[in-house]
Amino acid sequence: METNQTAKQKQPKNYGQLKPLVMLQLKDKVDFSFLKSKKKTLFKVIYSLLFFGGLTALIYLMFSLVMKFGIFSFLQTINFRAYLVLMTILFLLSFFSCLVNVTKTLYFSKDNQVLMTMPTSDSKIFASKLIVCYIYELLKNINYIFPFFIAYGLIMKLSILYFVWSIVALIIVTTLGVVISGLLSIPAM
Repeated sequence: METNQTAKQKQPKNYGQLKPLVMLQLKDKVDFSFLKSKKKTLFKVIYSLLFFGGLTALIYLMFSLVMKFGIFSFLQTINFRAYLVLMTILFLLSFFSCLVNVTKTLYFSKDNQVLMTMPTSDSKIFASKLIVCYIYELLKNINYIFPFFIAYGLIMKLSILYFVWSIVALIIVTTLGVVISGLLSIPAM
């Protein structure tokens, strides 16, 4: 019983060590300077929403033209196989980008010398770097791949469950991409 309580007491401490490491590295990857001002934050939010909406509208237009001219199918729908090929290409590009990013972040980053001098274990540094890569890749996939999911769902008039499962699928694929990239980047060391 006491060992179980001791493990529970250590868990917040471990999390407490990991969070500052993640935040320290995340500041280098993602620009948070806009949070200092409400005006800049509002501008950043509006810009991000407009970019996301514009990209989704552009992809929707592309899918509409594909349907109208029957490019991949003689029916007035988008051929699922063509969509599958498109998504496979997008995820492969995302994966290779993730592999390069993870390898650079884990082994060739300039902050490694500073992080190694901190009073924490190497495994926590490694975990924090993977978490930072995961957050960065998830944001990138939400910005550039999720609009394809949304546009396809709108053009095919799919139910709300499709959109919910698209979010789940994007999270799972991003997680797998970062984990596999982490494993494949080990030989680069």
